[in-house]
Amino acid sequence: MAKLLWAVPCQKIITDQQTNAVSHIEVVEAFLAPEFPITIIPMQISTLWLQEEINEILAMRLRMRNPQGKLILEFESPKQMKLTKKRHRVNVSFSNITLDIPGEYTLIIEQKKSGKWRKESTLPVDFNLMKSQKK
Repeated sequence: MAKLLWAVPCQKIITDQQTNAVSHIEVVEAFLAPEFPITIIPMQISTLWLQEEINEILAMRLRMRNPQGKLILEFESPKQMKLTKKRHRVNVSFSNITLDIPGEYTLIIEQKKSGKWRKESTLPVDFNLMKSQKK
């Protein structure tokens, strides 16, 4: 079974064509909004997986739950990915998600093995109200 080494929520991922080095721009852990509901800016989740068996197959899913536990986003890889290198990157982009309430939202990264989804990691991201600034 592939092992998730890390996952990073950010606004932009840049991969250098010559060196294959990756830059994660504006890593996200919290946002402030003037009001709710809001539609969030485009985000990306960058993941790095370790191949533990030769020709391993990876099927992954990303889900997002609001502070009340309601599922508001689900992305499943459209196909299973054959891991041909020791480490394998998978990036997921999403946008136009409407958040109704402030609080801690949870990003859940899972992989499918033997027909069942297994949670590999959870990432909290806070979406809170800006404090009003008095003059």
